[in-house]
Amino acid sequence: MTAALRAGTDPERADSEGTAPLCAASVNGRASIAGLLLSAGASPGTVRELLVHGADPDVREDHGTGWSPLERARHGSRPATVALLTAAGASGSR
Repeated sequence: MTAALRAGTDPERADSEGTAPLCAASVNGRASIAGLLLSAGASPGTVRELLVHGADPDVREDHGTGWSPLERARHGSRPATVALLTAAGASGSR
């Protein structure tokens, strides 16, 4: 995924069924992929949809030892995503 994003793959390009990559990564428990997509510019609208459908705003990648979504959004300079996660109760603390 990292190589594809570096090569210019659109982090929001949906698959043939219309599923956004961030949604697919999140639904399938691929927190590290979701973090990469957020860092690459995946839309806060997708994050909003995930939160509306019950996504945990504090789930950490790497089986709970990695970054939280809030830390990823802050590191990737995504203020809209930071605001959404904070409003959803994300703490970003360990």
